[in-house]
Amino acid sequence: MSWTHFIWSKFVTNIVDDPTNKIVRFLCKASRCITNNFLARLTIYTVIYLLFSICVLMELIDCERRIPEGEVYSKSSLLFLLFTSSATIEEEKKYCVIPWHMTETCVLTIIMTFLFLRIFLWIKLLFFIITVSVYSYCVLNFSKGFYRDSETFNYSLQPQAAHIISVVFMALTLHLIDRQTDYMNRLDHLLNEKLKSEKEEANELQVVNKNLLLNILPKHVAKIYLDVNREMRDLYYEDHNDVAIMFASIIVEDDLQDILGDAKFLMLMNEYITSFDTLINRKEFRTIEKIKIAKWTYMAACGLFPGGKVNEIERHVTSATLETLLCFASNMFKQLKLYNRMNLQNCQLRIGISHGPIVAGVVGSKKPLYDIWGDPVNMASRMDSTGLPSRIQVMEGTAEIIQNLGYICDYRGEIRVKGKDELVKTYFVRLDEKCDLVRRCTEIVDDMHND
Repeated sequence: MSWTHFIWSKFVTNIVDDPTNKIVRFLCKASRCITNNFLARLTIYTVIYLLFSICVLMELIDCERRIPEGEVYSKSSLLFLLFTSSATIEEEKKYCVIPWHMTETCVLTIIMTFLFLRIFLWIKLLFFIITVSVYSYCVLNFSKGFYRDSETFNYSLQPQAAHIISVVFMALTLHLIDRQTDYMNRLDHLLNEKLKSEKEEANELQVVNKNLLLNILPKHVAKIYLDVNREMRDLYYEDHNDVAIMFASIIVEDDLQDILGDAKFLMLMNEYITSFDTLINRKEFRTIEKIKIAKWTYMAACGLFPGGKVNEIERHVTSATLETLLCFASNMFKQLKLYNRMNLQNCQLRIGISHGPIVAGVVGSKKPLYDIWGDPVNMASRMDSTGLPSRIQVMEGTAEIIQNLGYICDYRGEIRVKGKDELVKTYFVRLDEKCDLVRRCTEIVDDMHND
């Protein structure tokens, strides 16, 4: 009965959630009750124990023996009278019970007390003591003639003592086995709990390491470094044909750090950088990767797709890496203004953007650094360093793509850039008062309103 619910939930519950048959439903409820209720198990255990004990000891107790002059008389039990003929009774009058048969039957009763699994060890021991005590009392006070004349282990050992020792020895053996089983079960439970705890800690540590690695490396690169089968000597690098790179420098007053102090100045700059990081978490900027922070210059790139395959990554609705990065730069200006008002400061942002083929990879075995290399990276840095505050400076090739996207670029002029022999034509991407990118259609509407 106690296995009904387990069997039903294990093999049948996937087909039918609740048994419809009344008998099966009753057996399932009874099984759950026995499994979850210790009092129910104890009641069943006690009833079965009493039934076994009564069956074993009833005949022995009913046999009252007198031994005058060595002759043994018996008064048979009710079961003996019911199932035995009168001739047999007269013939077997001198025999009430077989001593070792009674002892072996008592041992079976003791074995039964140790068969129940979910009963406390000390309750079993209590029932064992009761059984041995009652049987020993019967052996010493009833049927002395039968037990005295029965076989023994040793000629110097009284038969009554041999019977009692047999029962006690069997009970102690079962008790020791039960204690060993209980000890092993407890040990297994503790080991399982420890293993479960260590597994949870390992999973938590893995999640922490994964999150930490994702904050250092792009997602697709972090997966490579989280692979336990990866060779540590393997160098990771990828070629990308169309990547937009941005350098954004926060410009502060020269004496601001002296005025605020090192700690407050660091807190202020951390707010600015953190506000830029939160922008990357937006859905429309998910294709942008933060590369690093060099002093107070924020370096980011858009278009670093795994394996250089654009179609494997969900991209911004404009489907252009350069436009995505321009929108990100526009929002950086807005964030800077917001935090300037909150902190009563007047910091400015200077941005340079370039695009083209680059190489991305991870260098170093300790504190690995993900970085990008190539002429577009150098040019984006030069556009930042030679630019003006609150402006986005780009080169001529980048400006043409931006204008094809519908945005306005204002020609700045030719400037000398480190790494280039000739003067380089540069442009400023136009922004309105709200730091939004200005489109051609917007300019035409404004001119019509002015006319």
